[in-house]
Amino acid sequence: MTEAIDGGALEGVRVLEVGGEIGAWCGKLLADMGATVVKVEPPGGDRTRSYEPFYQDEPGPERSLYFWHYNTSKKSLTLDLDAEAGLDLFRRLVAGADVVLDSHQPGHLADLGIGYEELRKVRPDLVMAAVSPFGQDGPYANYAMTDLTALAFGGPAWSCGYDDHDVPPVRGGGNQGYHTASHFAAIGILIALVHRQQTGVGQFLDVNMHAALNVTTEAGSYTYLVTQENVKRQTGRHASVRQTPPSQILGPGGRYLNVGFPARTEEQWIQLLAWLEDEGVVGDLQEYLSPPSRQALHENTRMGHTVKCQVLYERPFWREAGFSGEAVCTRGPVTVVFDGIVGDCAPALLVFITGRPAQGWSERDPQQRRELVLGSLVEWFGPDAAEPVQVVETDWSAEQWSGGAPVVLFPQGALTRHGPALRAPVGRIHWAGTETAREHTGFMEGALESGERAADEVLAVLRR
Repeated sequence: MTEAIDGGALEGVRVLEVGGEIGAWCGKLLADMGATVVKVEPPGGDRTRSYEPFYQDEPGPERSLYFWHYNTSKKSLTLDLDAEAGLDLFRRLVAGADVVLDSHQPGHLADLGIGYEELRKVRPDLVMAAVSPFGQDGPYANYAMTDLTALAFGGPAWSCGYDDHDVPPVRGGGNQGYHTASHFAAIGILIALVHRQQTGVGQFLDVNMHAALNVTTEAGSYTYLVTQENVKRQTGRHASVRQTPPSQILGPGGRYLNVGFPARTEEQWIQLLAWLEDEGVVGDLQEYLSPPSRQALHENTRMGHTVKCQVLYERPFWREAGFSGEAVCTRGPVTVVFDGIVGDCAPALLVFITGRPAQGWSERDPQQRRELVLGSLVEWFGPDAAEPVQVVETDWSAEQWSGGAPVVLFPQGALTRHGPALRAPVGRIHWAGTETAREHTGFMEGALESGERAADEVLAVLRR
């Protein structure tokens, strides 16, 4: 053990640490911030004293580098908590402590008569944090878990690995599962100490390692909860629903180099190319360099899912019945209907299937799609809706240029990196629309500005 750090943010805070290795990192963090952390070890010492590697490769209870690493700045004592004398000493220690950090299996201390409810009688304003694999109660509370199984079951391992998904996921090194739980425990303890400072009231903190890992999956968990899509592992870069450009190249000596320094604007891209040209290496890197493009923008954005159906009839029976032909429904699959009669055109209802119901719509059987659409129209406008002349369906998600409609969902940084590609002409095609505007993107002002810009571009071409 090493001496506690003087003058840290937690100077004067006294912590008792008991239990296994799952919470050892939390104790280290508190000790390194100046708290007096006393590690309570069983007779014979903590089992991690036997973990390799050892100093100078000589085993011994004082030579484990693993144990040293997790217990810097802590003090240590031995107590037999299976003996009444040891329990009495522990209670006396708690009376002078601010925090108890417990990483035993749920209920172990309570079975010994030194659970939170008993200890708060000794120290009413005690802050106690219990770190366990699955929390103190619930269906998995008594299950054991290693760092490896924690990372797999909690989710982080899903995002770690290679582009080749025939290769299994990779566990991050360094006890990341234990560390993540300890980080949540340390944060909770700090907040509880501030709360006690303001109110004089202690707290019990139930730290669930599985839950902590499940919310530490970068975008993995939240992407699935919001869109029901899974992120995919990628070599040397963040997991993503859509594959991003490789960031590694094979360098000298057969070693791979990370070159993930993308330009985020057209100006940055020009500056980057100028620098590479000055170094005389642009020619060598042509295979790996591609400026922002419309395709890159498609790959890094999410278009709204919309299917449009024009349902044609011999007569406008809905008008005859006094209906406007408009309907909105949140049940799905049809979400919006409009009267589609324009001038002398054939009577029609415009049907829109949007959002989640539109995902994978075209993969359904055509007859099933027809029945779902007509079934909604019959429900709203009566049996005449079941006899259309024709149903014309357009899945905008499969449209070549937009890849969806009518709303694009830009992730953070996508417009900055690839926005100019929205305005770049493609052959004789010039683009307008509020999403292509340089200012007021998404607003009517942006639509007007983009229309004027596109018109100027066309006029400039025609004058050549």
